[in-house]
Amino acid sequence: MPDRPAVPDLREKPVARQREIAFTMTMGSMMGPGRDMMDLGFDGRAFDADRIDQQVSAGTVEEWVIANPTTMDHPFHLHVWPMQLIESGGQPVNEPARRDVVNVPAQGQVRVLVDFARHPGRSVYHCHILDHEDAGMMASVEAR
Repeated sequence: MPDRPAVPDLREKPVARQREIAFTMTMGSMMGPGRDMMDLGFDGRAFDADRIDQQVSAGTVEEWVIANPTTMDHPFHLHVWPMQLIESGGQPVNEPARRDVVNVPAQGQVRVLVDFARHPGRSVYHCHILDHEDAGMMASVEAR
């Protein structure tokens, strides 16, 4: 098996912008007699396929702080652009590794670096719990 090149450390690149993104999970409206519904999303909004939630500049590196004020862990999944986890639980992560999913603990946050150098266009990020994603815990991102 051929050797793989070392994963580049995005901390060595300039950060064009910092963003804060937060999971949303609150009690919503009643769905019928005796049934509660959860309002799921990011930044207080459920997914809307016609909306761009994050507009990023292609060719840049951004730092995203992903907050989870809810009472359960949520795995954060970003399509197309791998993330480098740089902080979790308030502790720095020293070894550079690319991930497409990072766990964001309940009442916690993580910091990641995202390199938007490749693949301009539109994609999504979402909770990797299928029921949460299907219920609106998803958002769109566009690099141009």
